[in-house]
Amino acid sequence: MQAPACEADFPSSPWTGFFQVSGRRIPEDLELTFDGGVIQGAGWDRNGDFIVKGSYDLDSREVRWTKKYASGRRAFYRGFREGRGIWGTWRLEAEKKSGFFVWPI
Repeated sequence: MQAPACEADFPSSPWTGFFQVSGRRIPEDLELTFDGGVIQGAGWDRNGDFIVKGSYDLDSREVRWTKKYASGRRAFYRGFREGRGIWGTWRLEAEKKSGFFVWPI
C-alpha cells in the first residue's frame, strides 16, 4: 500500500496532460488549485474553455472533479495521484468512459 500523500503532492500550479477518445490522446491544459481537500481551476482542450471543481483526499490519494464547458456539457473525472501525476477515468453524463493522465508542469 502506498503511503498517504501530502499537500506538496498536489501543487497548485499549471498542469498538462491528455484524455483519451477512441484510443487517441487529446491534449488538455489546466490551472489547478488544491486547498484543504478542494480542487478548483480552469483549462482548455479541443472542445474549448472549461472550469474545474472537485475534491481530493490525502489519505487515499483519490481525486474527483467535474469539468464544465461554457456549453454546459460536463465530464466527470475520477483518479489517483501516483508517480508523476494523476491518472484515472473520465466519463460524460450518459455516454462513453475512457482514461486520462495529467501532471504538474
